[in-house]
Amino acid sequence: MNVKILHITNHPGTILNANQIATYINNSPASRIQLKITIHPWQHPYYINKSLADEIFKSFSDVIIRYDMLLFTDTPMCARPFLQNLAAHTCGVIVYIPNRFDWGIWGFEDAEFYTLFRDVSLAEDGGGRVQFIADNQYDIYYAQHKANMKFAFGAECVRLTPRIYEFSESSITNWNAVGENTSSDNMMKLFIQDRGTPIREYNHILDTRGIRYDVFDTNHRYRDRAHIAEYLGVLHLPYQVNIQTLMENLGAGIIHFLPSETFFRHLLATEGWYYWEERHRDEHLLEKSIQLAEWYSPVLAPCFVYFDSWDDLRAKYQHALTPVGRCELLEKQQSILNLVMRLNDENIAKWQCLFQAFIKVRPTVVSMFYNIRRMDNDVSDWHRAEATYYKLAAEFILRLPLPLVVCMEPDNTELFDIVMKTREQ
Repeated sequence: MNVKILHITNHPGTILNANQIATYINNSPASRIQLKITIHPWQHPYYINKSLADEIFKSFSDVIIRYDMLLFTDTPMCARPFLQNLAAHTCGVIVYIPNRFDWGIWGFEDAEFYTLFRDVSLAEDGGGRVQFIADNQYDIYYAQHKANMKFAFGAECVRLTPRIYEFSESSITNWNAVGENTSSDNMMKLFIQDRGTPIREYNHILDTRGIRYDVFDTNHRYRDRAHIAEYLGVLHLPYQVNIQTLMENLGAGIIHFLPSETFFRHLLATEGWYYWEERHRDEHLLEKSIQLAEWYSPVLAPCFVYFDSWDDLRAKYQHALTPVGRCELLEKQQSILNLVMRLNDENIAKWQCLFQAFIKVRPTVVSMFYNIRRMDNDVSDWHRAEATYYKLAAEFILRLPLPLVVCMEPDNTELFDIVMKTREQ
């Protein structure tokens, strides 16, 4: 069964992830569905009130009629026009939350928005038509805390399902048996993406400890995932509870050097320059943002190398350059790939549950067209013409954006052609 999905987003990372989900499901021999995803950019403000949402929905009414499901990623606010107009369309809706669900509501209140998202998520008659999921546990907790929202899998998140790189694709395998670098100088350095806390705030800390690194930013971009894999690992100072590139990196077996939770808390408490997105929250939410961050998730912890201080980072960096340390990283890289493969299976199964739930609750229209007069040998000419019925059908029932079963006489090629031509739209 084909499921046509309109993915409304502007985020390249979530586009990549949704397309990868489709690839996994479509290529699975056991799958009974085929996903066809069309990307539609969001060309409106990221905060929209109730009246603007209704206007936006009207502009989409002729678009969404061609699709079975609507997928929203990046910013949940974009789903508002379609959630507050559920009675006016038949599409299933999946809201995939990778950041705070009320992103865009800053410095004011919008009780209607919170009520809408709560009521839609809690609606018992919603079945599988509208589903809320998130790629991390903190965003689930935050939405439940702020609006008592219900999620499809309870407190379980639905992580990204990245492409799994072959082990031989990563440059880390260019270390030879005695630990010599046969690839490039990048193997002796850490990779740093200059986001969150600016590198200028801590580069002197690295320099004085002899830690070598390369910095990439919007002006100095890295090439691709394989480029990152050329490095010893990624040095990352967490600035959000989760980032899209984390699972993408893990799919390439890339190792991340992270401050331990204890050292992270120390930096947050003592260093004014350290950036943490949830730092402005009240004490309770700030604490939850740390506890539930993907960086300190027990599930993902085996993927990381934690350091308890800057000197501990120096020691772990220097150890990684030794033959023993390199062998340990090789083993860790393989364990990362094995973990991501297992997580991919679990999370793709969750996506399939979402699609199957929608298919189960979606109505199927069953109709029939038979020339009863001819069957009864009724040759009188005062009945409505057969062509009139075809015209009425083409104007209404054949245009319903729902699965349709039409029973007809096997030799009625005229009607068959009308049905197929109309349903193409």
